[in-house]
Amino acid sequence: MTSRSDSRRDERGSIVLVMTVLMIITALSVAVLVRSIGMLNQQNAGESIDSALAVSDAAVAVALAAIDESILAGTGDTTLSGTATTTAGVAIWNATLELDGRWLITVNGEVNGFERTLQAYASRSSGFPYTLFSRQQLNLDASAGLAVQSIDTRTGSGTPTANAVLVADRGMRLIGATAFGDAQQINAPYGFCSGPGCHNVISVDAAPVLDPPAEPTETQSCTADGTLMGTLNGQDGIAMVCDRDVVFVGSVNVVNAPFTVHGTAGHSVTMIGALVNDGGAPGDLVVQLAGDGFVDLGDGTSPTFYTGVLYAPLAELRGTGSLHLVGSVVFDRFNTPGPLSGSITYDDALRDLPIGSWRLSDWHAG
Repeated sequence: MTSRSDSRRDERGSIVLVMTVLMIITALSVAVLVRSIGMLNQQNAGESIDSALAVSDAAVAVALAAIDESILAGTGDTTLSGTATTTAGVAIWNATLELDGRWLITVNGEVNGFERTLQAYASRSSGFPYTLFSRQQLNLDASAGLAVQSIDTRTGSGTPTANAVLVADRGMRLIGATAFGDAQQINAPYGFCSGPGCHNVISVDAAPVLDPPAEPTETQSCTADGTLMGTLNGQDGIAMVCDRDVVFVGSVNVVNAPFTVHGTAGHSVTMIGALVNDGGAPGDLVVQLAGDGFVDLGDGTSPTFYTGVLYAPLAELRGTGSLHLVGSVVFDRFNTPGPLSGSITYDDALRDLPIGSWRLSDWHAG
């Protein structure tokens, strides 16, 4: 017969055993919970770190857009900074213009207290690197006093430089001056340079490929008769498409730059005796001709002044007398009946024009 004291001892033993089991189960549950929380925290941390990198990557695009805005505004900035905010987090970016023309972009992105840094160099090909570019043979007579030179207006005073490059796929004949610009680039093996102006000839194996300009998608209407005079409103880069001949008349200036006029195939551009964007920035005005028409700069009756880009790779360039060009001129062939006077000046500021896509190099994330 079991005594009451023995029953109580058995009950106490059972309770101890149950409590021990419960404690073990609780400890295991806590361990599992701690491990689960740890794994969840690790997962969240990993996601936050990845998100921080994505925020930093987005900030690079913001920085590139800011660089483009600065270039178009002509402010001459060499350092820029800002923030980029997304739904995930925020990033602080800095951009510095290096001596080689590349922009160094550094970014620090943060999401939920986790940071990722990013560094990359941004560069892109110069949109208009040539003083004169002819797809055919280039014949220039400077015996009347034509000067070919280059400056840099980014310094504010137009400092003389040594970047006036003449390019001709089929060779060039340069007479009437001891030097035409700073270099003459020809296409080997058929290219040549003859005359006293050939002083620094560069031979390349393949000529640059210059495609006809594509018709812009966002446009403003051309004038009824194609005449451009007075003040031209660029509407911050909305091109004017003219399916007719374009004629610049009198004194012409640009507001809300850049102003781009696109002449369609089969038409011409004339600016005889006009004063076009004189004193303005060459990047403020782009005249492009899609077809094999012609651009007439002057007939010798009065001087023509033009500051801007002329891009007509299939067209004939005409001109005689006194021409004063600042910028970059691309054409198929040059038809001039006699010697030229005046000046053809390349502006190094054209190298900063936002043409084409940025390329990133030396990309590092930390």
